[in-house]
Amino acid sequence: TDSGKKRPILQTNSDSGKRRRLKEQSHKNRSTKRHAQRQQAGYGVHTSRPRVDEKYLKTYAKCGIQTALDIEKASAATTGLVGKRHTFQKDSTTLEELVESTNFWVISWDGR
Repeated sequence: TDSGKKRPILQTNSDSGKRRRLKEQSHKNRSTKRHAQRQQAGYGVHTSRPRVDEKYLKTYAKCGIQTALDIEKASAATTGLVGKRHTFQKDSTTLEELVESTNFWVISWDGR
């Protein structure tokens, strides 16, 4: 008796392999298309979602973000801000002094 419902078609291994290959090809095509769009757009071209624009760009651009950092007096380099250098100790330390000051143990090694 047929109740009007279609019976599911059994899949064979060849069907699932074909579906997988088609899915991989589809993914590859989308990736290639996105890459071409990025290359064509050039540097600095970016479109953000409307909600991101509303939340961050339009809201914070009006009032700005208040910080205590005075950026005008900060040193800068092409890689970013330059931190203050620490002074380095130039005199050498003996093993005994190092063991006393750090509470390390000295374990001799026979080379094996």
